[in-house]
Amino acid sequence: KIHFGRMAAYTDYTFEDNHVRHFPENIDSKELVWHRDRKDRNITPIEETDWQIQFDNELPKPIKGRIFIREGQWHRVIKGSGCLKILINE
Repeated sequence: KIHFGRMAAYTDYTFEDNHVRHFPENIDSKELVWHRDRKDRNITPIEETDWQIQFDNELPKPIKGRIFIREGQWHRVIKGSGCLKILINE
């Protein structure tokens, strides 16, 4: 079963137990806003990327390897080149 969901800045694909989020190459950086998630989650890039993630009161860092995001932690994604595809585990 594949589920497609569209939010303002990204598209979600869910199949089996995998949750993939896709941010398109042509996204406007203004859509990538500071936000908090309702659950703890790990994100892992599916492909090599120069996109970054920034947590509140921290400098941006590359999206490489597994990154833990704590429930309620303010963060944002910073656009790089190309699209961004991440695997999300909650």
